[in-house]
Amino acid sequence: MKKTSLVLGIVVTVFIVSPVIGQQLYFGGTGGINRADMSILGDGVEQTVNPRNLWSAGGVLGIQFNNHIALQLRPLYINKGGTLNQDSPSPDIDFQMSFFELDLSLKAAFGKQFRPYIVAGPSIGFLMTAEAQAEVLGNTLKADTKTISKSIECSLGIGGGIELPCWKGFLFLEGRYQFGLNNLNKGGLVEFKLNGTVVATQTVGADDEYKNRGIQIMAGYAFSLDKN
Repeated sequence: MKKTSLVLGIVVTVFIVSPVIGQQLYFGGTGGINRADMSILGDGVEQTVNPRNLWSAGGVLGIQFNNHIALQLRPLYINKGGTLNQDSPSPDIDFQMSFFELDLSLKAAFGKQFRPYIVAGPSIGFLMTAEAQAEVLGNTLKADTKTISKSIECSLGIGGGIELPCWKGFLFLEGRYQFGLNNLNKGGLVEFKLNGTVVATQTVGADDEYKNRGIQIMAGYAFSLDKN
């Protein structure tokens, strides 16, 4: 209930404040690839992790203050994770976490037609699912890791893109680097299952550290909500 109230509160505030200050709203959709990566510290040692290409999709809601500056809210369903490389005979482990994420960014655009821009701002993500997967002797073992993961992630993002006028709004292509600020691991027992049967367990220490990071490549379209 608290999470839902926070989301609704931010959206309602944006809609209420914009008409009061006499600025223009725009709204649209976006989607693309998250080149997901993560940092893992186990027993104080940084582990080797390879990135994974995962998808994300959502919306864009912005307040255009003038021709160059806008404040933008972006609700996303986004997948994050990476592949932990382990020495043989231990298998590599694929991690994937899905979040409902809200980021609030300041956007500065330049030019009139072909408009490059930069964006930067914080985000908060609410964990929806988390799992680990490993291949052992041709079998796929899966584990639910949500029980050892914290439910809220705080991040910062910075990037840039280009936008082009189109019909009643604009097309855009954007790249953004995002990195997590808080440790998502809270420790506990992980059970790897094969066809619903527990075949292996692993204890994750509460002192281990897990943080997401990644490069998002997103495209989309936004149209003006100005009634004039």
